[in-house]
Amino acid sequence: MPFLRGDMDTIRKIWFYFKRNAPMLVLAMVSSLIVAGTDGAAAYILKFVLDDIFINQKKDMLAVIPLAVGFIFLIRGLFRFFQLYFLNRVGLLAVKEMRLDLYKKMIHLPMSFYDNNSTGDMMSRIVNDINQIKSSIPAIINVLKNLFSVFALIGVVFYQNPLLGFYGL
Repeated sequence: MPFLRGDMDTIRKIWFYFKRNAPMLVLAMVSSLIVAGTDGAAAYILKFVLDDIFINQKKDMLAVIPLAVGFIFLIRGLFRFFQLYFLNRVGLLAVKEMRLDLYKKMIHLPMSFYDNNSTGDMMSRIVNDINQIKSSIPAIINVLKNLFSVFALIGVVFYQNPLLGFYGL
């Protein structure tokens, strides 16, 4: 259990820098939900493409369905942009705050610290470790977006044919 407690302490320390920008994280999550919803909408509209255009050969649907598909992918692209923008913005702001705090701390360290530690090691830790932290929260949100997409697609399957959905599980 001490391993898990240590991890939670680290997450709490990292979250301190990200929570300052929580509204942007919420906007990124909402954008992720909409992108996931467009995954389900694209799968759902495929039924109409196959049934109405190819099987029933309804010529009036040739005008409607491409517009709907275009609209779905326009919404998807727009909210994907918002998702990436907000995630990158939050990550960069968190890195800025971490580097400022680190700079403030390093300024007040005694000279013996700099004598005992190599410049290359300190530079590597400052640059690489902080950049890994910067990508941690956006990576978690991307995992959640993919999870939402899976749920949206499973919802489409159950909406179209519940029996087939149960067989698929």
